[in-house]
Amino acid sequence: MKLNIHLMFLLLVTIIGVCNAAVAFEILYPDPDHPNSCVTLDSKRKSLIIPVGEKRPAPLGSCYELECNKAEGGNFNLVKTTCGKAVINGKVVEENKSVLYPQCCQG
Repeated sequence: MKLNIHLMFLLLVTIIGVCNAAVAFEILYPDPDHPNSCVTLDSKRKSLIIPVGEKRPAPLGSCYELECNKAEGGNFNLVKTTCGKAVINGKVVEENKSVLYPQCCQG
């Protein structure tokens, strides 16, 4: 029993130690003009077309990356990866939005 608790604690510490991003998913329907791509708007409300399997950083001023994947039923998954939040010496590390993802996560 003690061994299981120690292993679970070690696993939890390892997971917390390596998590440095937050991820969100959005389901998109196919666009007839761009049948093999995710079509969405970026943070500046500009149309963004991302082919399946490709990643695109957000425009300067934002700090995330978008990836387009095929989903079931002919739809697409748009995966948005951000920095998440890190705390160093009791202070939340701010994003440096003057550079693209993932460098913007380093504050």
